[in-house]
Amino acid sequence: IYIKKKKDRVQEIFFLEETLSLKQKENQVLKIHKQFGHSSSSSVKRMIRNAGVLNSELSKIIDDVISKC
Repeated sequence: IYIKKKKDRVQEIFFLEETLSLKQKENQVLKIHKQFGHSSSSSVKRMIRNAGVLNSELSKIIDDVISKC
């Protein structure tokens, strides 16, 4: 899954697959969180929702990872 940002922003952010382990998903969420200037949980969820992959499991992972940063 790729998320595009406008103009000079980084276009390729992360790739999430159903087959990734929990730890791998956490690492991907942390990467996007840091890549976008330690963006809030709601901002990360919005980006992932816009990419069409947000689900309850991923939403919880986002909250957990960002709360520890």
